[in-house]
Amino acid sequence: SDFSAPLTGSVKGGGSNAVGGAISVNRIGADRSALVQNDAANSISGFGDVSLLAGADQDIYAIAVAGGGAGNVAVNGSSTSNVMEGTERAAVEGGSIDAGSLTVSAAEGDRTIWSLAGAVSGAGSVAIGLANANNIILAKRQAEVSGASLSLDGGLDIASGGNADIRSAAVGGGGGGTFAGGASIAVNVIDGEESALL
Repeated sequence: SDFSAPLTGSVKGGGSNAVGGAISVNRIGADRSALVQNDAANSISGFGDVSLLAGADQDIYAIAVAGGGAGNVAVNGSSTSNVMEGTERAAVEGGSIDAGSLTVSAAEGDRTIWSLAGAVSGAGSVAIGLANANNIILAKRQAEVSGASLSLDGGLDIASGGNADIRSAAVGGGGGGTFAGGASIAVNVIDGEESALL
């Protein structure tokens, strides 16, 4: 499995002005393939059950937090950007398989992002807090049997898919005697292709 768990933080204090920021950027990119490639003269036999599996779990847990206070002006911002991408492919291409059953699966891995971006400011005059969280999961999974001669006593299972989950929060706030502003933006995208071909 692939795992990333970064934590970034910033705390500022100033008698007059304070500016703070925290940024977390994470990327997991992995291509995984499980292939059987044979010409017509090659064969796989003598097995009860044959399984060809591709995939692994991928997890990102990211936190970016900034905070500060000042007598006059305080500005704090945080941003976390997280990307998962890659291709899982399980394929039998050519040859012959004589077995009890055959499983070809590109559905073995789940992808999960948990992210939090937070910013809080306090000042006697002006306070601004900005928080941004961007999360993208791009997944392509393909399971395929092509050009192969199959002799199976049991079943044939060709599977493609897997879970893709994003849990995200962005919180920005401020408190000031004259002006206080807070803004938060969370952008989450899950996109991909799933195919199971015979």
